[in-house]
Amino acid sequence: MSFLRQRNAPISLCEISAHPEKYAGKVIRTRALISRDIVLEAPIKLDPRISAFTACVGNDDWPAAMVDLDEQQSSAITPNAQVWRDKQVSPVFYLSDVIVAGRFDPHDDGVTRCFTPRFELAEARLERVISTTTVRREQTVEWVKSKSQ
Repeated sequence: MSFLRQRNAPISLCEISAHPEKYAGKVIRTRALISRDIVLEAPIKLDPRISAFTACVGNDDWPAAMVDLDEQQSSAITPNAQVWRDKQVSPVFYLSDVIVAGRFDPHDDGVTRCFTPRFELAEARLERVISTTTVRREQTVEWVKSKSQ
């Protein structure tokens, strides 16, 4: 006799963003786009920034979360490298469509977060990299919208 192990379906970041209090402190699974951004030759060591995000159908909301992956797991994501203070920006951007799980922190401490994602997936693990796509920077917004949830 065999049993199938059924996993919970991934929750979209759009759903999580609409009801962050419902998921606070819980381990969640989400399908999202991930970028791994690295700054090279900086005067201080800057850790790679791994962000998960998605575009929501029917509105302009792009919920995002910082993702706390260990070094081995983060190496599975193709990096977007930028040289410190270099005005030349790579013409392409790498985005990975993934399923990731982690403890959800809504950062509901009243602090406004400019230029950083509002949410965090702590102690995250990458369950699956579905695909990695190379997108021209000027096409990134339209490409992400085409993947809306």
